[in-house]
Amino acid sequence: MLSTPYPTIGHGPGLSAAGLLPRPAQNDASFADLCILLGIQHQIVDLSDEHRLPRVRVRSGQRIHLAGQTCDRLFAVQSGILKTSSFVYDKEQVMGFPMRGDLLGIDGMLNRRYPQELVALTNATVIEIPLETLSRLGRVHCEFAAAMCGVISHNLARDQALLSMRSGLNTQARMAHFLLDTAARHAAAGYSGSSFNLVMQRAEIGNYLGMAMETVSRTLSELQALDMISINGRTILILDPAALRAIRRSPRRRPRWPAGRGNA
Repeated sequence: MLSTPYPTIGHGPGLSAAGLLPRPAQNDASFADLCILLGIQHQIVDLSDEHRLPRVRVRSGQRIHLAGQTCDRLFAVQSGILKTSSFVYDKEQVMGFPMRGDLLGIDGMLNRRYPQELVALTNATVIEIPLETLSRLGRVHCEFAAAMCGVISHNLARDQALLSMRSGLNTQARMAHFLLDTAARHAAAGYSGSSFNLVMQRAEIGNYLGMAMETVSRTLSELQALDMISINGRTILILDPAALRAIRRSPRRRPRWPAGRGNA
């Protein structure tokens, strides 16, 4: 039994397979809504399609699905901020903080099991894409499958960048990378790209970036002392994005070998 502070949305009468309260039909999303949300609308010849997709809302702290649960649908984030986590021997590893436009659940399609947990950090809205609907859309709209491959490739590239960041950058560079990425995603969602709230806990950020919670607080303070950012509670103001871009490429410090070593 995993021990987390987030309540699980139970299954029962009137609930969808993902445990979310169904919304009225008039609130469902269209095929065009989905394509626009994922940014693939220009790749689709005909956006008209009568099939409707469930648009569901979750409250802050609610799980959308658990790790190991049957994967029967994907999720496109329309609003809010979520968290994906994997678990090894009940130890959590934060994998990401999905936001508007992110497609989730694709890693569960191979074995039809979600390998990660998905939980809402804020009130959020997602569009559900049942796998049978995904298959039908691919048959009806020839360009849809190729467009979705592009979305999946983008997700894979982001995952690879995260692995490289954790292993190859020092703490200031990792934090700069995280803040710039968060700012860019807020801007893409139509919000301010220079001022935003870090809704996640410091411990969650540290878990994601591969550093201790105390190191997260110290690193943010260091960036503030360098006048790159300003911190007011959970609100971050980017003051010098160019300086952040410069330091996010900084590698880990190499160990200093005693004299005479390293040249043998």
